[in-house]
Amino acid sequence: MLNEIRVEDYHFIPLGWSPSQLRKFSLWYVHEHGDLKRSQILNFLGDFCKIEPFAKMAARIGQAFSSSWCYEFTTKPKVETIPDIYVEGTTMLFTDGIGKISEDLMDKISLRLRIPNLSVIQIRYKGAKGLLTLDPTLPSNTIQLRPSMVKYDCKHINSDKYLDILSWNMYKGGYLNRQIIILLRTLGVQDEQFMTLQSTYIENIKKMSYRECTIYR
Repeated sequence: MLNEIRVEDYHFIPLGWSPSQLRKFSLWYVHEHGDLKRSQILNFLGDFCKIEPFAKMAARIGQAFSSSWCYEFTTKPKVETIPDIYVEGTTMLFTDGIGKISEDLMDKISLRLRIPNLSVIQIRYKGAKGLLTLDPTLPSNTIQLRPSMVKYDCKHINSDKYLDILSWNMYKGGYLNRQIIILLRTLGVQDEQFMTLQSTYIENIKKMSYRECTIYR
């Protein structure tokens, strides 16, 4: 990775990156000039000074560089902190990174995104990141965060006016991979069942291909 880039008289230094950007061999650089400094931008995003080691700090900074849709609150929500739930008798977190959101607030976000029937959204709010699940029992205009969602401290004056939405619940087709097939076989599912599914799927693909060929003749 380059420590800096020079383009004619401009000097660019690394600012931050998200994991998905690194997988695509890309990251954000900044050209420092006048009062615009890299440290100033990072201070605006949050307080990362106490986060160690460096790899963890870079990951926390990277939260701010994930692609998202910005939702601006018309009325400042009531944000509460609720405790995490652990699996009984263990140190395993049952609610790791999962908070709650009231029904009216979810409806407003659904209207803004033009996506009906939202029940779960992946969010970034101030220094918190995780999932917000719909809870119809919550009072109106309420968000509940858990300690496991808070990754760093962010005290910017306007940071609580916006909710960044990274993803939401959506339909995804199911599929079988080797691990699931092995698991199902150990549970008693016969090989013939998998062969039948495969044959049906291949036949459906053939029919689709034939239909496309006849359309474009």
